[in-house]
Amino acid sequence: MTACPLPRPPKADFVLTDIAVPVGGGSVTITESMDAVIADGRIAALAPDAAKQFSHGIRIDGRGLLLLPGLVNAHTHSCETLRRGIEPGAALDHWIPAIWRSIDRLPRQDISIAVMLGAVEMLKRGVTAVLDHFRQVPMRLDAINAAAAAYKRSGLRATIAIMLRDME
Repeated sequence: MTACPLPRPPKADFVLTDIAVPVGGGSVTITESMDAVIADGRIAALAPDAAKQFSHGIRIDGRGLLLLPGLVNAHTHSCETLRRGIEPGAALDHWIPAIWRSIDRLPRQDISIAVMLGAVEMLKRGVTAVLDHFRQVPMRLDAINAAAAAYKRSGLRATIAIMLRDME
């Protein structure tokens, strides 16, 4: 008689144990001691003791942590990331003209750096998707391509909305 091998548990990328999870519809409550299993970039299981059903994966002790969905930044201007601190204390209507001309002249490499810096800041704060109101006057295809490539490298889901306006 030959022994049949036991089925192997499914593989996971990450296993968060004993994590708090907000549940409910109109009245949200926090459920403690849940396990969240991430496999192939998706939540594969979310239940008490779900970790026991999965093998491998990076184990994270979730005690004291709260599992939330990714946040969406619905309005950013990626190229302005490199112009923070210019005209400190200026009102918006004075700050914008002070930075726009220099933003319009940003080379492709600086655009890539600006997008990556903004993407890292957003990812560190739980943002997983962004709508970038991208501005260059005149609009340049190499600038758009640099921004798109940087977002792709960052892993952040991004939509680039090209801003249009009259020339001054």
